[in-house]
Amino acid sequence: MNFYKLQNWIFLSVAIVGVTYLALIVGWYASLDTYVDHALPNIAIRSWRLLSGLDLYYSAESINFMAGVYGPLLNIANGLILWIFGGNLATSNLAGGIALF
Repeated sequence: MNFYKLQNWIFLSVAIVGVTYLALIVGWYASLDTYVDHALPNIAIRSWRLLSGLDLYYSAESINFMAGVYGPLLNIANGLILWIFGGNLATSNLAGGIALF
């Protein structure tokens, strides 16, 4: 067997194992009944607000104001996932996992 063919075979094997492992982790994370990161509930809330036709951000004077470092594109993408698969905890966790791919 040629060295380069062996090298390609090893690389492909490692890549398949890595992607499979990542898919298993994303599936496990989506099945959790909670959020692991403190930012994810805020992203899910904003995404759901956007789907409901409300403003994406509360005004700074509002009692419900949530500070965030992410721009609107994240909330739009997350809202699209929630719109396609339904608004629930597993779907909002899955949206973050899909971003890894």
